[in-house]
Amino acid sequence: MRKDSKLISNLAFRLMSFSMRFVNESSSRKTSDKLKEFGIKSGMTIVDYGCGPGRYILEASRLVGPTGKVLAVDIHPLAIKTVNKLVVKKNLPNVEAILAKGYHCSIQDGS
Repeated sequence: MRKDSKLISNLAFRLMSFSMRFVNESSSRKTSDKLKEFGIKSGMTIVDYGCGPGRYILEASRLVGPTGKVLAVDIHPLAIKTVNKLVVKKNLPNVEAILAKGYHCSIQDGS
């Protein structure tokens, strides 16, 4: 990726992250309510494909519990960096950030 393309991509990611925080805080439906619709239970392994800055990671981690796993996948290196910081800050040992290359990532097909 060219240097100017990377700069634009990083700026776009940061703007998206900022706007997602604003939307999430002003939303009438909280993240926990949205995730509950999927029937996530303790012990499950779930994938947040296109995780961005990790908007759902904290609640997803809580829902799957210590025996479950959250795979946070994104194509943007800043997203992975942001999720990894959240993992450390909030002590989320059941969350794994995975960088995808286009439509390819290390998650096995059929999982």
